[in-house]
Amino acid sequence: MLVFPAYTFIRFCINHGLLQITDRPQWKTVVGGCRIYVKRALENIDKKYLNEAIEKTSIVGDKVIVKTKQREEVFDYCFHCAHPPEIVKYMDGENRAKELLKNFDYQQNLAVLHWDKSILPVKRAWSSWNYLSNHNTDGEDAVSVSYLINMLQPIATETPILVTLNPVTEIDKNKIFREIKYEHPLFDDKAVSSQEKIHALQGEDNMFYAGAWLRYGFHEDGILSAKRALLKFFEKVGKCPEDFKVL
Repeated sequence: MLVFPAYTFIRFCINHGLLQITDRPQWKTVVGGCRIYVKRALENIDKKYLNEAIEKTSIVGDKVIVKTKQREEVFDYCFHCAHPPEIVKYMDGENRAKELLKNFDYQQNLAVLHWDKSILPVKRAWSSWNYLSNHNTDGEDAVSVSYLINMLQPIATETPILVTLNPVTEIDKNKIFREIKYEHPLFDDKAVSSQEKIHALQGEDNMFYAGAWLRYGFHEDGILSAKRALLKFFEKVGKCPEDFKVL
């Protein structure tokens, strides 16, 4: 956390209303969860290939070649919506965007979905995000964050449902629903300084880039980055839908 740029941290807090004591913004959720808008997006794609890992993308003339184990396709344009380390791995050759993508590092985190409220503070102090830290003899304090899902989503139960990232205390194994390993971007100075530089290169070599890593890592950031990339695409091809807007 000490390498996280202070300006970016403050801007994040301001954008999310975290520095306000009163009149804080009311968050809204999509009914049915994020799977709903993923499903709706896929419904509008006629030709789609699922569960096919990209092995290589390469530029041949003014075309982009995308290769998987199952097939090889030729496209006029390509949108890279994967994590930067993955893009760097499958992107053939070198270009300016690829050099910038190398500035994004990722960290593996363990997420535990459970109902063990013993890791929460006293009930009157419960909040949407709750943190717990351990003091280690080496001076490196470990910190975990527990999301109280009941406060974030309309779950029809009084039992506290929690998602704990990197638990520093043992969670009752009998109260664990599932454990999932995720990889999250590290927003250090080199990563943050590369975000707008990548956006400036949108469309170069007929390739575009989108993902939550281009902002703060939230679902909304992924959608916003995709809309910004699409706007650059529309500019390149010379047409843009009248109702297309980027907030």
